[in-house]
Amino acid sequence: MLSRPSIMSTTLIALLIVCTFVTSSFCEEHNMEIPKEIQSLVGSYQGEWTAYGINSIGQVIQATSWVDTITLSDPVIESNRVYAYTEDKMYFTGGHVPPMTVSGIEGYFFGLPPFSLTTG
Repeated sequence: MLSRPSIMSTTLIALLIVCTFVTSSFCEEHNMEIPKEIQSLVGSYQGEWTAYGINSIGQVIQATSWVDTITLSDPVIESNRVYAYTEDKMYFTGGHVPPMTVSGIEGYFFGLPPFSLTTG
């Protein structure tokens, strides 16, 4: 079952990746603050997920399910980028997969055209 908070968590990631960019010198010259759109995303979002499979006689069965909570915190604007820290805690049913936590950073660079790919 997909809950409203999990849709918000997906939206959070998409928003942080796909943004309009300006140059880093522009940010520094204009003392830019963390965009309100990023500040407003700080918080926790929870989703419930279920994966299905097919058993040996062709019946659809539940393979596993889990709940995850992603938390976005401490947004930072630095030179040519804005980013925030993420922590995703996942809890699986059935006891076959131990709980796990995935930490990371989500954000975007300024000064690039929208939808451009970067390396490095």
